[in-house]
Amino acid sequence: MTPTPDRFLAEQLSDLPELPETVLTKDRQELSTQGDIWWLRANSDGGGYVSIDFRPLMGVASTRFIEIVKRFVARKARTYLAWSLANIAFAVSRAVRYWSQRSRDRQVDWSTLRIADFQTLLSYGLESPQGVGGNDFAHLRAIYAWGAHVARLTDFDPLLALQLKGMKAPGNMKGRKVLGSNPEEGSFTPEEVEILDQALKRGAGDPKGVIIAQLFQELGLRPIQVLRTRWSGLRRFEANVVELGETRALVRYVLSIPRAKEQGEHRVEEDRPISTLLGERLDKLKPSLYDETTPLCWWLDPDTSSKDLGYLLQGWVDEVGIVSPRTGDLLKANPSRFRYTLATEAARDGASRFDIAHLLFHVDLQNVEVYFDAAGTVMDQIEERLEKAFGNHLNRFQGKLAGAADVSPYEGLERRVVPGVFPQLPEAPILQMGLGACGHDVQRSGICKLAPPITCYRCPKFAAFREVDHKAVGDALEAMARSRFDDRADDRIGGELVLTIQAIRDLERQIAEERGS
Repeated sequence: MTPTPDRFLAEQLSDLPELPETVLTKDRQELSTQGDIWWLRANSDGGGYVSIDFRPLMGVASTRFIEIVKRFVARKARTYLAWSLANIAFAVSRAVRYWSQRSRDRQVDWSTLRIADFQTLLSYGLESPQGVGGNDFAHLRAIYAWGAHVARLTDFDPLLALQLKGMKAPGNMKGRKVLGSNPEEGSFTPEEVEILDQALKRGAGDPKGVIIAQLFQELGLRPIQVLRTRWSGLRRFEANVVELGETRALVRYVLSIPRAKEQGEHRVEEDRPISTLLGERLDKLKPSLYDETTPLCWWLDPDTSSKDLGYLLQGWVDEVGIVSPRTGDLLKANPSRFRYTLATEAARDGASRFDIAHLLFHVDLQNVEVYFDAAGTVMDQIEERLEKAFGNHLNRFQGKLAGAADVSPYEGLERRVVPGVFPQLPEAPILQMGLGACGHDVQRSGICKLAPPITCYRCPKFAAFREVDHKAVGDALEAMARSRFDDRADDRIGGELVLTIQAIRDLERQIAEERGS
């Protein structure tokens, strides 16, 4: 009697470990193992759904091959989070697709794999432009070791498992996107940062889109952290401070942020300060009803995924019409670019490796070094950028012109002259009459947070004196930038140095145009 297909399949799988109908995952989610696509939330407390998809294996791998992979993933679910499980399925799918294209066999099967198959898979990953590295090989090796030494299935050769264990599998190149020159993946340029800052300060576009973009800009969060942050984690502090004999209220906001990758089954949060501007914007969107589990971005659908949040961020950029000066097209703004930029700027500003690890919620230093490499690369680019003409850019000088004899360039404010002394620029002349007048209202806005006098050139509340030799200041600043290669300039100046020089050159042109020369 010929067995039916179902009975034949059952016989083929009879020696495999039992596949439980449900598995309790590391973060206490119940994972159903029925069917060819399994679903989990990115985290038990939110973040959208993640699929563990075995369908790409069908037709190119044997049924037994697929069932063995399912049992391995189900076992790992007890100690892995959702994305780690999904990555196993992704890795197996890529490997099977690669092997099936190289082999004449109709289907890939564990019993027919040899050392050469794994060697070519590793080489393929290391040469992959996508930066896969040895990650796919490592996942397949782990399954093979489990099948040979734990499940003890006849499909696997224990000797081959030991040979695979002895092969080095370097991971994907850390920081490939951070160090790369792709204008759509790496850190934002200083020009792009400035345009984004201006749009966010204005509150351009949808207020909810502004808040999402500002969370990424200020905190460098991963999307899953934004989705999991709770409204109850936003706290407002107010104190009365006395300045120049007057009392004013000082408001500060703190936000409790969950870690993206929990090390245990319990939620871990860290308090981070946010700007008053962001705090006030969140306050204006306060939900009418909320409890301890209400998301900070409560207006988002509960099933919003990290990818969806990236689309929303790009949607805000498109709505505002932010164009990249580098590409001339609409800026590509994904959450990772904000994260890379924040960390690279911190490295350039003198932050330690521990500071940056804490900033990015890392538990160790292994992923931090790339930002110091990127910071050095940015400084190396200053020389090249200084060689380019300064005409094709936004107007960096945002202040106004004034005469040195003007009683007060700013109505209602006492005349305050910015000194024309530059201790950090030994090549610059001392400007006896001063650099210009300051329009910053100390009593209303508090003490200036910039670092005069150089930073004044990019301040909208600065009135530059026409009679002053601003060109000499720009020349001295440019010489300082170029001399970085003799270790005479501080790396912390970074890309901001170029923007300040551009502002001075803009000012020179305005003065020349006013004189008609």
